Amino acid sequence: MKKLLLTFGMLCPFLAPATILNVPGNYSTIQAAVNAAVAGDTVLVEPGMYFENIRFTGQDILLTSRYYLNSDTSFISSTIINGSQPQNPDTASCILVTNGETSDCVIQGFTITGGAGTIWLDVHGAGTFREGGGILTEFASPTIRFNIIRDNPVTDNNGVNATGGGGIRCGDGDPLIANNVICRNQGEYGAGIVMNYCTGKIVNNLIVNNTGGQAFGGAGVWCTGTNTMTVVKLVNNTIAYNDAVGSGTYGGKGGAVFVFSVRVDSYNNIIWGNTQTAGGPLAAFMGGQIPARYSDIQGGYTGVGNINVDPMFSDTMCFHLDSLSPCVDAGDTLITDRTTDSINPAPPALGTLRSDMGCYGGFDEYVLPCCPAVSGVGMVALENRKIWSAYPNPAANGTFTLYNSSAKPETVTVIVRDMLGKTVFEKRTTESKIQVPVSAWPAGVYSWQVTGNENRQEQGRVMITK
Repeated sequence: MKKLLLTFGMLCPFLAPATILNVPGNYSTIQAAVNAAVAGDTVLVEPGMYFENIRFTGQDILLTSRYYLNSDTSFISSTIINGSQPQNPDTASCILVTNGETSDCVIQGFTITGGAGTIWLDVHGAGTFREGGGILTEFASPTIRFNIIRDNPVTDNNGVNATGGGGIRCGDGDPLIANNVICRNQGEYGAGIVMNYCTGKIVNNLIVNNTGGQAFGGAGVWCTGTNTMTVVKLVNNTIAYNDAVGSGTYGGKGGAVFVFSVRVDSYNNIIWGNTQTAGGPLAAFMGGQIPARYSDIQGGYTGVGNINVDPMFSDTMCFHLDSLSPCVDAGDTLITDRTTDSINPAPPALGTLRSDMGCYGGFDEYVLPCCPAVSGVGMVALENRKIWSAYPNPAANGTFTLYNSSAKPETVTVIVRDMLGKTVFEKRTTESKIQVPVSAWPAGVYSWQVTGNENRQEQGRVMITK
């Protein structure tokens, strides 16, 4: 399979004639560059930690890290907007987009973290809420793609009705939320994503380990609006191990998806490992609808092509699929995986060109970064999960890492075998991060095995691309 490469034009078709405003080269802060930019400009941010709470000014600009140059996900991890030091604690979202911006307003290639949300008056009369830890939008339709949106705790409910949208809160717009990793965020509803009176598309996102739902349910995705004429598309996402807690009429319901009144058209998703106080992972109230098809939904769900089978994640950081996963080639028969050569699916999609279920399948799948393996707010303790995982997966740049997420040291034996079963790497160590060199190996799928205390074994596969 060919190495994944997102070209300049694929990511930024409108970028060529634009002025590029460099941070910190031309401007010491991201906000200063955003203030100076006009429609069509690009604000290009170098790697580093930026303690800012950014407000867009109504201009359709591209705000990006260096990720756009060659799709190197390390730039997503290393270019960080940290909203934990706001000038005003009531305006503590990392990014605000509230001035009529369109889909040509793009937020791309960042880690967005530390936001505690902004106190916001709901324009539909529901009251005052604290919302949008990572990103808050209102009357805007931005494109939010290729970001890690993590560890945003929207939990301070003093003086407000409730808190929600720990990762993203969108209101009264038509946003595109694509190819993001949204993990370990908190909120009393919609800890991962809130769509408030929005249409829009949520596609190819990894939405994992978000917690909350005490007030109005929903730990992964939460949607509300007037009626089912409002439709949100939920396509090729992996929504896993989110935890809805609480009680009452709505609290603790819908660990994966919670819907009031509107319609969420759901297909090609993996919905697995989510927990809730009552009911199933999908919850709909007040006439809301969640029709689902060609999805792997734990507990079962009526719909064409739906299955209820362990998706066989090969790792617990990126949630790639094992090559034997029942979700491979199980998506909608009319949808194909993205391809770079018209023959094979582009990594990390597997199998044939028929769409895989989950965030690594479909027209718009790309390599995503992993949710960093650090303890943080909202991390769910998961029983019966592997503690060893391989990342990046696929691997193409010289090494991959086997990582022990338990933080409990032990002596292990690591063996990696090629496609013919030949041992190509073996090591006995107490390390919790084991670098495996792959530069001399041909492309293909390799199996790894870790044997630890009391001969406990874990196995998985990693794809090597060139």
